Amino acid sequence: MNLAGVDKDGLNVRVITSDRAGTGKSLYIKRQIERCQSIELNIRSCCISIKKQMLPFEMVFELLKAFESGGDEAEHRIYHINISYEVWHEVDYFLFNLLCLRLIESKSGRLFRRRFKDLFFIEIMAPKFKGYI
Repeated sequence: MNLAGVDKDGLNVRVITSDRAGTGKSLYIKRQIERCQSIELNIRSCCISIKKQMLPFEMVFELLKAFESGGDEAEHRIYHINISYEVWHEVDYFLFNLLCLRLIESKSGRLFRRRFKDLFFIEIMAPKFKGYI
């Protein structure tokens, strides 16, 4: 089974965004995870919240690897990555590597590969500052 079948568009990556806080982004993701777990019992989920101005790339990598290594290869995993509005440095690099290249490399050369059978929810808000280009 592929968790992409649970998504309304058949995607295994869903980006949920809004210009304001408190619009139900996290609640939507929570309901989707519950829906997946009601269909398939062999599913684990994790939430990684990023709230620093500069994305802590190595810390996020370590959290992804720890969650990946915590189970067996046959189980499905759901990742909820919550990127706060304060975060703006290296977000584009991180998302490009994770979503387009499907690969994140740590400074020590270790790799995290995004599997097609996993489901990723990226929750992100637009930055609240002006004049940055």
